[in-house]
Amino acid sequence: MPTELETRIEAEVTALEVMDLEELRAVWKTRYGIPPKLRSPQLLRLNLAWRIQADAFGGLDAETKRRLRRGGAGASAADRLQPGVRLIREW
Repeated sequence: MPTELETRIEAEVTALEVMDLEELRAVWKTRYGIPPKLRSPQLLRLNLAWRIQADAFGGLDAETKRRLRRGGAGASAADRLQPGVRLIREW
């Protein structure tokens, strides 16, 4: 059974689905200040939904942030590849 917080956050995120770009920007401005200069309501909606959930439940942990800065989970394997390498798929 969802907690009161989970129910409230779900309602906030669901409400974003019917908002247009200007309404989304207004929500962002109220919560976080100057909104990003996105022209896509879908991208702004996704970004806003993530921020709302991250504020409520916590954002990315330190390890995930480190991996993203390095280029994602596969960065260590990709770092070893040199320019010109040929990858072959074996079936």
